[in-house]
Amino acid sequence: MNKKYILLIITSLVSLLMCAVTELYYLDNPDGTFFARSGALIVILGTLINFIDFGNLNTKKYLPDDVNSQIRTYIENKEGEKAFQLHWKFEQEFRDNLIKFQGYVFILGTLIWGFGDLFFCAVLSCT
Repeated sequence: MNKKYILLIITSLVSLLMCAVTELYYLDNPDGTFFARSGALIVILGTLINFIDFGNLNTKKYLPDDVNSQIRTYIENKEGEKAFQLHWKFEQEFRDNLIKFQGYVFILGTLIWGFGDLFFCAVLSCT
């Protein structure tokens, strides 16, 4: 798992935890609305994923070492088309996984935004 994925997951969990703590301890009558509004922040976080620089054709952030050496071998043997095709394949797989992750963040944020007060009240009634 990429370090940036881990950072985004940790950021999402910390933001949820901070909103829940704020709802419980700092508001006089916690009803879950503040927690539900925190889902909007998660949706914004999902939007910001588009603006993070995950690398381009000049960097090798998403290429495994063996693939990178294979591409280098193709280039040294003057087989640029094979090198480009291999690089393109791995770059597209990385971008596809990034779009899937962004979709999951959008779904999580939308669910919390729409139903966060119900989840929050359900948890409070169980404790």
